[in-house]
Amino acid sequence: MHDPTPHLGTIDQIDEEYRIAGWAYRPGQPETEVSLLYRGEAYRRIVADQYRADLEAAGVGTGQHAFWAPLPCEPSDFRPDLFEARFDDGWLVDRSGSFLSWAYIDLLTSPVTELANIEFTSRCNLRCVYCAVSQPDYNGRDMDVGDFDDILEVLKGRRIGSITVNGHGETTLLPGWHHRINALAQAGFRLNIITNFARLLSDEELQAMARISLINVSVDTHRPEILRQVRRRVSLGNILINMTATTAKAAELGLPPPTYVWSSVMNDKVAGDVVDYVRFGLACGVRNFLFCNLSKYPDLEDGVNVQHVTTLPDAQLNQFADDLRTIRRLIAEHGGSIDIAAGLPDAIELELTNRNALR
Repeated sequence: MHDPTPHLGTIDQIDEEYRIAGWAYRPGQPETEVSLLYRGEAYRRIVADQYRADLEAAGVGTGQHAFWAPLPCEPSDFRPDLFEARFDDGWLVDRSGSFLSWAYIDLLTSPVTELANIEFTSRCNLRCVYCAVSQPDYNGRDMDVGDFDDILEVLKGRRIGSITVNGHGETTLLPGWHHRINALAQAGFRLNIITNFARLLSDEELQAMARISLINVSVDTHRPEILRQVRRRVSLGNILINMTATTAKAAELGLPPPTYVWSSVMNDKVAGDVVDYVRFGLACGVRNFLFCNLSKYPDLEDGVNVQHVTTLPDAQLNQFADDLRTIRRLIAEHGGSIDIAAGLPDAIELELTNRNALR
């Protein structure tokens, strides 16, 4: 007779490292094993016991039900429709549309690249409590100066449309970063940057920053005391001064003013102020907002740790769900844009649904 225990799981995607990413879970069982098959032949057996914060946030067990597995062949030869993952009893793990529609693309076969991301450094001058940089085993490093010259020539040859300077690290921490920005600007690239604006920039640095079209500033909250607790080593005053000084420098140089985006990693410490945060940003001239979903790392011993918004008490979580609708309206009224990371609204809705079902 068939085991009535639910079979939960999905083959989600092929990640950037050409690994098959998925999850599998059977409630009440100590561990879940799946067999991976390609063209009808088993090629690997794997335990789904890796942690994913989105699974825990969605109420899937402890969240330790994910797995990553190598492709059974070269990426250029792989066909998703011929891949299967099965539970011990033969039950098929669902395959997502994203996985089934995946196709290998060799980017270097095209003479044009629309967007490139460059990370000058993976070091950072902040130690945000939720970031991988704050984990004790994290080691950042800088791009070799010689590599940049070679990369610049490749970018020119590929007719890049836009370049985003970003990563785990803080670009403005790297000595001479502005010289590299100037070189990219002089080559005619449209530039974007992600920065914490924690350190006051010099006049030379402001001249380079003014040549960047879109500046994504990491500002989790407009409350200075909470900002220092969560991001550490940062001043809201410095952020606002750098924004104003960059806009003023662009005007001085006869350049279009940069477009600012404020990004916030949503967590239990900042969620309650999200409406006031947007109002404050709008008052500062910001019209574009990005709300990121928290990926939970192990708690730190020397910091104020944060939790996913789905851990908020009922009243606060319901209020936050309402606030998301309010800020959408506020931003639209000011002609701005809002980008809420995939998974955040869904996780909130699922958590509220689960809580209501338990009442």
